[in-house]
Amino acid sequence: MAGLNLPRDCLNFASTKCLFIQMLLLWTWFVNGSE
Repeated sequence: MAGLNLPRDCLNFASTKCLFIQMLLLWTWFVNGSE
């Protein structure tokens, strides 16, 4: 997970958009890793 490139919006970790993007990435990573 260390190699994820986050959008510039995500530099502000208090941003709701950033949290949404991170949750989406984590969910995708989790689903892909579970197959």
